[in-house]
Amino acid sequence: MKVAVVGCLHGELDAVYAAVARMEAAQQCKVDLVLCCGDFQAVRGEGPDLNSMTTPRKYRRLGDFHRYFSGERVAPYLTIFVGGNHEAVNHLWELYYGGWACHNVYYLGHSGVVRFAGLRIAGCSGIFKGYDFRKGYTECYPYSDSDLRSSYHVRELEITKLMQLSQPVDVFLSHDWPQGVLEHGDYAALFRRKPFFAPERRTLGNPGHARLLATLMPSHWFSAHLHTRFTATVNHPGGQVTHFLALDKVGRNRQYVELVDLPERGQKELSYDPEWLSIVAANHFSHLPLIAGLQPTPVPLIAQADLVANVTNTDFQKGQFVALVEALSLQSAATAATLPQGNAEEIMLDDALQAVPNEAPSQPPVQQQAAAADNNTEELLLDDVPEPAAPSEVAANNAEVPLDGKSQTVPAATSATATTTEQIPLDGKPQIVPSIATTTADQLPLDGKPQIVPATATTTGQLPPDATNTEQQQPVATVTPEPTEPASSGGCDALPAKLDGDVAEGGGV
Repeated sequence: MKVAVVGCLHGELDAVYAAVARMEAAQQCKVDLVLCCGDFQAVRGEGPDLNSMTTPRKYRRLGDFHRYFSGERVAPYLTIFVGGNHEAVNHLWELYYGGWACHNVYYLGHSGVVRFAGLRIAGCSGIFKGYDFRKGYTECYPYSDSDLRSSYHVRELEITKLMQLSQPVDVFLSHDWPQGVLEHGDYAALFRRKPFFAPERRTLGNPGHARLLATLMPSHWFSAHLHTRFTATVNHPGGQVTHFLALDKVGRNRQYVELVDLPERGQKELSYDPEWLSIVAANHFSHLPLIAGLQPTPVPLIAQADLVANVTNTDFQKGQFVALVEALSLQSAATAATLPQGNAEEIMLDDALQAVPNEAPSQPPVQQQAAAADNNTEELLLDDVPEPAAPSEVAANNAEVPLDGKSQTVPAATSATATTTEQIPLDGKPQIVPSIATTTADQLPLDGKPQIVPATATTTGQLPPDATNTEQQQPVATVTPEPTEPASSGGCDALPAKLDGDVAEGGGV
């Protein structure tokens, strides 16, 4: 099976498809799949997409994608892509789990795994920056300049989810290279072409991808980002081999597309990966956009095995991934709540698929209306665009700093106990019942803010039946108080503590 691998696309879909067609004619073959390694620039039109594209303003242009999105043109090949560091980030955030960017063009997500012709294709979008690696996703439209850059930085969450894959991976797509892959290729020839890479020989690339390369050991790994062609052969312990290929950006006299022979093990249809579904579903509620520092939940193999029989026949063309993930997640959360403490990660998802509707929206149809075209073919020269300096580390713990920035000491609540004859069990030992602190209107100071006063313990023998509270009496807690719902608290105390020790930055463009 012939697969076309593309480097940095930079919005040049027409040029890529034309080049693939020429290669088909020259080699007398049929290309079944196009894989793009980032900087796809899926800009649907002027406005939010163009304003959210992470390129210098003088290089921002519509490119070719909007014509495929509007239906003016149709992608002639099934195309799968990952995100890079020059993308319409608001569009790709709408497809966080992956999905159809337009008819016949599929985004693999911030991290994702799909299957085609029996091959397992995994990928991770973005590039590495150590100061954002252990953060969550807090960016939203309208994006600041800082948010535009941090939105495409790879998070440790995505790496950890992919690390849970236990079944073999055939193809892995990324934008930046795995750190250390230079040592397995002709780096001397690379440094002659790109001498400014030489000082970064040991640190060039993504350390998170290096972990994935060593753990998943895919048969093929395709990357881009550094605007040059480079090959390497990585020999793993146990005899597994990974063939690494990085390609240039689209442009005249550049090596940006290459045909690769991959084995064909099944029907040439795109489908979900059962194991990845179980991993995503188990962690769906643990990485909402505003939550930072959470680690994925391990998924046992038994849950993955149960999913295989139910998901392999899922019609990918009619499926809606987010709806499927949410249905699985609701079931996994309910199941986890019934498991004994310490086994909450053993989420059984085999019954969750029954809740997924059979009828779901198909991939976007081809629309007939055409969008306005921008014929500017200026090449994007982004090799020397500087990255912002890493922000200074904050020494204080977020959980210890209130909103006004002043330290605040909260006194511990004093609890009282009460014992009556009705509470003494058969063994003769008194039972300790904590009382609940109460607040009355008489306790409000002049500033109108409530004051918490510890309750005083008493027994039924100490209070006459007709006794009432007076101004001199403190509020009395009954022996068996009615349970009350604690007020939910928010603010900085609810935020997780900041993690220390950022990973060192890797090189990149």
